[in-house]
Amino acid sequence: MTVSQRQSYLYANASVVDESLLQYIELPDETGGYVWELQFTASQKTNAWSVNTRVVISYFSIFPVHIWGTDSYGGDIYSRIIWGAQEDLKIALSVVMVALSFGAIIGAASGYYGGKLDELVMRITDIFFAFPGLVLAMAIVMAIGVRSLETISIALMITWWPTYARLVRGQVLSEREKLYIEAARSSGASDSRILFSHILPNTIQPVIVQATMDIGSVLLVAAGLAFIGFGPPVGTAEWGMMIARGQNYILSAPWMTLYPGLAILVTALSFNLVGDGIRDILDPKLRRR
Repeated sequence: MTVSQRQSYLYANASVVDESLLQYIELPDETGGYVWELQFTASQKTNAWSVNTRVVISYFSIFPVHIWGTDSYGGDIYSRIIWGAQEDLKIALSVVMVALSFGAIIGAASGYYGGKLDELVMRITDIFFAFPGLVLAMAIVMAIGVRSLETISIALMITWWPTYARLVRGQVLSEREKLYIEAARSSGASDSRILFSHILPNTIQPVIVQATMDIGSVLLVAAGLAFIGFGPPVGTAEWGMMIARGQNYILSAPWMTLYPGLAILVTALSFNLVGDGIRDILDPKLRRR
């Protein structure tokens, strides 16, 4: 039943229906598959807008309609986990891609040129590493002042880039003194050509492995931020928010926290296993075993 059909039904079967209630009914369609069972009893007093409305929602129902149960608002857990997967994976992938790109450029320049630039970059990364990642992300979210998935992404991008800057810098330091780099310099190749055509392609293997494993780590931190109240508004289909909502019902409705938690666990573990597999493929020492 569409929103307009529900509104027509309510107006036809109740003398007066509060407009705010109609807006509240529309909300689940935008947040990942709420399923509602509603009953209305209404009474009209002359021309006055008064209503006696009783709402019955299918709290905590399981089979056969909702295979993974519902939450405290009647939202279907399975639908919300599927919807939340794209939100959480969008955060994880965007954070890793942006942090990797920015950190790799900064780290490559720092390792190749050295000197004061290298010293400045290393001291900046030391400042970032002085704080736990979750605490730093919380501070950035509070500084921005907007609770949304985009804010979490920005905070984690700022938090994560020093990891790749240090990793790439270390790889560049070991590569820049090799003979093929000296040969490239002797042939008159520019610094940018040496960096992007010779050094970075030979240092990218550990970065790819680290990035793959970091997808699971970013997913865990993003869910943690949402769980402790730094995430998107209530009603957003996001795994951390779902666990936060279900913590009050963990004894009476354990599936509200069980299934989102399993989704986070399986996804993070999967990316870690993929990272291990990529490392085994790219590492020549492990290939010989």
